[in-house]
Amino acid sequence: MNPILEFDDAALDQFDSRPFRIRHHLMGNPLFTLERLLELSRRLPEDGSEFYAGNVPIAAAPDQVQPTGLSLQETIRDIERCGSWVVLKNVEQDPEYAELLNRCLDEVTAACGASVGPIHDPVAFIFISSAASVTPCHLDPEHNFLLQVRGSKTIHIDDRSLLCPEVMERYFTGGHRNVSPPAGYETRAGRFSLMPGDGVHVPFTSPHWVVNGGDLSVSFSVTFQTASSRSRAILHKVNGHLRKAGIKPAAPGRSRILDAAKVRGFDALRRARRLFKPGAPRRARSAYS
Repeated sequence: MNPILEFDDAALDQFDSRPFRIRHHLMGNPLFTLERLLELSRRLPEDGSEFYAGNVPIAAAPDQVQPTGLSLQETIRDIERCGSWVVLKNVEQDPEYAELLNRCLDEVTAACGASVGPIHDPVAFIFISSAASVTPCHLDPEHNFLLQVRGSKTIHIDDRSLLCPEVMERYFTGGHRNVSPPAGYETRAGRFSLMPGDGVHVPFTSPHWVVNGGDLSVSFSVTFQTASSRSRAILHKVNGHLRKAGIKPAAPGRSRILDAAKVRGFDALRRARRLFKPGAPRRARSAYS
């Protein structure tokens, strides 16, 4: 079986520290025709999608991102004219898309090796966007390989270290994903123009925004957690609760001993809660790229 992904060996040591380009071979795959995506949208659960108007600023506040009044299926059918973008979430619930996700993840693991480690919680998303639509600046809580299948887009990726701790804490304690780009983003953020066959690695929680080109765009997003991303998410969450309680927490990475204690305490609390709420259903995550 021919590989799907192509990696530049020199870029692989930048995993989760800097964005880098990759190539892929998903162009022409029938799973990404509008007809197949329309069928998929009907099979997903009620919370398995988001769809909004695409005429928004890069630094859009949550209340500036609004639906158009069309249904999900109407939006997909009219995507070339309706000025919107759609994200189909957790598409690995469908066996064919699950197989595609797993093949991509096997290739990521083989290429990135020790820099990735064991992969957890793999999730796939499909983005369908009208020409010139904008996805505002936001965070995503996982590692991401964004693969452009049809049309073009430009994704701008900034450095997560420029975000203040309170921004991360607010997000991981239930805040909205949209954030303001860090000051100076106009000249500093990495700019990746993606055509069919192009892809880019978006590091965990790196603020990024997307401007689509002059035609319909379809992208496939391969996402997953690692031990590192899981620990950092827990630390941001714990620190957020500590700050709300009036305690100024130490930033992640300041003390390995303290970080480990926070993660162990969080895991112990979560296990205790599961004793009283077993079998809670998994919900589709709210995210976009």
